[in-house]
Amino acid sequence: MRNWRRKFTGWLLGAPLALAFFGCSGGEADWKIRLDPGETLLRADLPPPAARSSGALSQSLRRVPERFDLGAARALRRDGRPGAPALPPPGFPNTVVELSLDPSARTLQGVAVIEVTATDAAVSSLSFHLSAAGIDAVEAQNPAATYAYADEILTVTPAAPIAPGASWSVTVRWHDRDVEREVDFTPEGGGVVLANRLGLPSTFFTYGYHFWPRPRGVPDIKNIEFRVTHPKDLELIMSGDFVSRQDGAAATTVWWVEKPVRWNIVLALASYQSAQTQCGSASLRVAAMPGVSIDGYPIAPGTYAPIHKKLCDEYVARFGPPVFSSIVVAGVDERFTSGYSTPGLILAPNYSFDDDGSGSFAERDFFLGHELSHQWWGNDVFYGAMRDIWLIEGMADYVTMKALAALYGAADIQNLWRWEVRPLLDWWASGGADHPLVPGAPIDMEPRIYYIKGAWVLRMLEGVLGETAMRTLLRAIREGHAFAAVTTEEFAAAAQAQANEDIGWFFEQWAYGTGWLALGETHAIQGRQAAVTVTQSKPWSADPVRYFETPLLIRAQKGKAVADKTVTLEGETQDFVVDLP
Repeated sequence: MRNWRRKFTGWLLGAPLALAFFGCSGGEADWKIRLDPGETLLRADLPPPAARSSGALSQSLRRVPERFDLGAARALRRDGRPGAPALPPPGFPNTVVELSLDPSARTLQGVAVIEVTATDAAVSSLSFHLSAAGIDAVEAQNPAATYAYADEILTVTPAAPIAPGASWSVTVRWHDRDVEREVDFTPEGGGVVLANRLGLPSTFFTYGYHFWPRPRGVPDIKNIEFRVTHPKDLELIMSGDFVSRQDGAAATTVWWVEKPVRWNIVLALASYQSAQTQCGSASLRVAAMPGVSIDGYPIAPGTYAPIHKKLCDEYVARFGPPVFSSIVVAGVDERFTSGYSTPGLILAPNYSFDDDGSGSFAERDFFLGHELSHQWWGNDVFYGAMRDIWLIEGMADYVTMKALAALYGAADIQNLWRWEVRPLLDWWASGGADHPLVPGAPIDMEPRIYYIKGAWVLRMLEGVLGETAMRTLLRAIREGHAFAAVTTEEFAAAAQAQANEDIGWFFEQWAYGTGWLALGETHAIQGRQAAVTVTQSKPWSADPVRYFETPLLIRAQKGKAVADKTVTLEGETQDFVVDLP
């Protein structure tokens, strides 16, 4: 018999049976039975979110950025094929990138000086991602080099291989213009998202566009200096750390990317108004383009700085201080209907910072908290393979819900969970193809599974471990994977250690199985007892047929009289008895 029942400190009662008396019992026929009344299990019959009616949940006309970053996932898969060399990749100890951005003319000029070190094998060819209208020159000495450019891939070939242990330097010059690149998005996101634009009033580069020569086949990049010349009436914000700005006829802003970057380096160039606060030891700034949003409400970054601080305080308490010395949350063109979190810089559509006079609201704060959490989960703790992405995106949803409890009451958080899960349940109900949270082989993964199901699996894991053990687990994972990828197997082993008992069954069904809980019940009242039969109609494994094992709270209620009992559900049909007051 497993002893996890005693650990249900978060949302189930600690004892197997608890009674609450609020009035007279009444007649036997009035007793109602509810399964999982706290709505903590991933079930097909979870209710839809309640309509916003007052206070923080009343802002029905103000929009929330889209949640499923399929465009980034597709760009990641495209960027990763092929190009990873069979031999150990060379080192890139230092890179200097000089950019000249003219938003009025919509032109970009670039020069990159790239230092290369042959590590354990000779280097006979280098390959870079680079988006350009044309390559102006590739220069190298001792040895010289030739190049080829096609399909946004720049291939540089030295005249003679670079011997192991030797260093080399190559300079790339290129230009581009009229950048306005859309990227595929999910159907609920409107079909496409404008992810990159060079122009006024908002220049920004995110995913699907490579504005500098990024080495292919190298998982993490670092030690890159960006020197960007731009109109001096605009502010440049980039991933990494701000170094300096010098103004003349134009401005030259220097940014330094020192820590490892697993995904993209991004930038934003616009006129900004800001509100400053702190995120633990890091400075945190909300920067938005002044004016009104697409919905006609004033842009007010000052409204959102306190929200970000509260969220940050929660994350710092749970995971420790951020590894970046500063974090900027910046608004960009509102056709960028997503969010994108990179080391020290989060981009969001500018309407994310509007205020109709009532402040923010829960769904928008959820979006902002999700992106902010990636400063820990995604930009500090990495994932390596797509099969483990749930530990970043699902984690972001889960930890944001935990952090939002500092801003909202229990009823609002429950409603927010209903809102968060609804796209997945609707997709399943419409016949959307299911797959395991952690597939056994590479597949085209569905974001609603690794975002939403991932979050609910973590929520249910908290129910097994208890909230304190769950916090300890996540902090240990973060501290043990600084700028390193975590796998599902590593996470499950760490959870097993926290549980101090066998919980392999949990990951077997929720990580590697498919589906969700489909529960039904019948009951009969016999004196002071309710005989309850619980059935599962959907197994998590079809061959052999296996049904979910899970803790389940059964509630009997009649008027104000309530009896709760926590049981172990582990088969297709089971009978339980609930003592009544």
